[in-house]
Amino acid sequence: MSGLDEPTEDAELQVACDARRFELKLSDEGRGFVFDHRTGDVYTLNAVGALVLRCLLDGYTVTAIAQEVSIAYSIPPRQAFDDVKEFLAELVRMDVVDVQS
Repeated sequence: MSGLDEPTEDAELQVACDARRFELKLSDEGRGFVFDHRTGDVYTLNAVGALVLRCLLDGYTVTAIAQEVSIAYSIPPRQAFDDVKEFLAELVRMDVVDVQS
């Protein structure tokens, strides 16, 4: 289990992304890419993915990231939380982030 399957909206799970391992580059349009210094892999991001990863690198909790997405894209908080949780679960599966409770 990734640890992302259980939180409620109040959950304060912390998701860690090693800023020394990953380099985030953003375009003027807000999209970007992530370079993994350990493996050499490059991941492309849409604007929402870039926002989520930037928040991760700044130490935001899952709830705080969802709030940022909700505000930035004018979507209901629960939808933002579910979308962020789904994206983070994919990052966990790809070994890009670790969940800490």
